[in-house]
Amino acid sequence: MTEENLDYEEKEDTWSLFVKLTQWSSVLVIALLILLAFFLL
Repeated sequence: MTEENLDYEEKEDTWSLFVKLTQWSSVLVIALLILLAFFLL
């Protein structure tokens, strides 16, 4: 493997982690908003 291929694989791994964290953050924020609406309204 060349240095370029390793760099690309690392970028793919980083992107995959970023997408997973973004999705879970969105789910958490939506759940929090639903709970706030349920208890405060």
